[in-house]
Amino acid sequence: MLRRFVALLSAALLIPATASPATAAPLPGQPESAISSPDQDSVLPLGTPVLITGTARSSAPITAVDLSFDGGQTWESATTSDTWWAVDHTFTTPGPVAVLSRASTATGVQPAPFPQRHFWVGRGPRAPLNCTTCSLRLPNRVDTTFTAVDPDPRPVELGTRFQVDRPGFITGVDSYNAYDQGEGVRLGRLWTADGELLGEATLAYPWSSTFTFPTPIPVQPGVTYVAGHYVPWGHYPVTENYFAAAVVQAPFVVGQGAGVYRYADDGSEGVPTESYANSHYSVTPVFASPAGVPAQDRVQSSISSPGPNNVLPLGSPVLVAGSASYRTWSSAPEKQITGVDVSFDAGQTWESAAVRGSFSQATWSTTHTFTSPGLASVLTRASSASDVQPAPFPQQHFWIGQGPQALLPCTSCALTLPGRADTTFTDTAADPRPVEVGTRFQVDRPGVITGIRADNRHYPAEGTRAVRLWTADGQLLGEVQSTQTSLWEFTFTTPIPVQPGITYVATHYTPWGRYPVIENYFTAAVVQAPFVTAPNAGVYRYADDGSKEVPTESFASSSYLVTPVFG
Repeated sequence: MLRRFVALLSAALLIPATASPATAAPLPGQPESAISSPDQDSVLPLGTPVLITGTARSSAPITAVDLSFDGGQTWESATTSDTWWAVDHTFTTPGPVAVLSRASTATGVQPAPFPQRHFWVGRGPRAPLNCTTCSLRLPNRVDTTFTAVDPDPRPVELGTRFQVDRPGFITGVDSYNAYDQGEGVRLGRLWTADGELLGEATLAYPWSSTFTFPTPIPVQPGVTYVAGHYVPWGHYPVTENYFAAAVVQAPFVVGQGAGVYRYADDGSEGVPTESYANSHYSVTPVFASPAGVPAQDRVQSSISSPGPNNVLPLGSPVLVAGSASYRTWSSAPEKQITGVDVSFDAGQTWESAAVRGSFSQATWSTTHTFTSPGLASVLTRASSASDVQPAPFPQQHFWIGQGPQALLPCTSCALTLPGRADTTFTDTAADPRPVEVGTRFQVDRPGVITGIRADNRHYPAEGTRAVRLWTADGQLLGEVQSTQTSLWEFTFTTPIPVQPGITYVATHYTPWGRYPVIENYFTAAVVQAPFVTAPNAGVYRYADDGSKEVPTESFASSSYLVTPVFG
């Protein structure tokens, strides 16, 4: 029997794939599209239209942009104008959702994999902010017309109703005024929707655009506020039908019909409540996060595997892994990483992961069986001896069972096995018999295998090593030999074509045995586009007689650190 030992594979043994942009580079002439609003991981309202916008470009005119809300099974058309597009969509099912976009010209359609952005519908974890001081940047609608100066001359207070998704402060109001013949003082105000005036600032110059309150004004989720702009000369800017749908841009949520006004012919003050044709009057609030512990002093976590948008198996355990750390390594006892929790239901429940590390840095892993098809999300939070990671928590989105192909994070992609915190790495097994060890795998798209990576820690050694690519039923597809004991990446003379739906075996033959091993590594599937390895993917075959056959035996769900390279 092949004897193994339990171990953790250190990160130093794993060669990470090269990072790439979030979208694949199009071929010359091919159209491309992108989603610009709402932001990634935003929580969108259920049962009410939401504005979704983006861009498209090509060397030829864009003729159409289509969106999919069901993983690419069906598509609906957006309104386009030059390089911009927009659509109002009503989400009717709560939970995670992905939106895909594709652009077309008269001669071609954007190829898969399509750009996608993930959201939560109804409820979900807060999206992280991409700003310290956040202005509400309303996205471009291509189905409306902007009027810079309305002919209406009456004194008026214009405004925008909004809510926030987290506590913070409103520091001011942004406004727009193109009428430069007016006299008097403009006012920026913050109201509650029921009429309480919370703050006010003045501007005497017609062309000034930002009102800053003397003191930042606290705001809370669940309360509707109105950012107001009083202009004594009227002639305000207006975009009719802009607020036909909700606009979501963390930390702001702006509902349908959010644009409001109130005439002030008598000079009185009051919160604007009237609305007309879903108009927008170019009034937006400015939000600031509350002061807190600097980010570099807080414990944090991340998810490294599976990669974003990977398609995971349904009903079979999958390895989920990542890291936890402080930004700067420390041996202080209070910064010892003590735990990592993982949530598979948007933060409603949490389960503990296995953790291993040194003081302020650690790796974590867990296995999970996904039982519902469709889009799924995983959240993590880390703990140390003195801190718990605050929300918003890092999250990764996946497709369960089936879904659109994930964009590859590399040009030449090696299967990089993530570290498992509940195993131990043995770099040189005591077994001296000639043996061929390997990893069974499939690919999720057509391509080629350009080589195989294999680790050897036994020195000195004599003989010829070999790596081979087999089909699971025993057909030898390619082989490379070497007498170098330190060589860890072998390259095939000719890349070998591979196809989805076929199980292949990447193998490493060592005439001296003494292979590296991690018992219990493959108790769950490892998914890392374009590769999928099932449970018990590690295999071996003794070769005492020098014969050459595909390995089929397995022991203790072991990994022998043999991985293919996809090109």
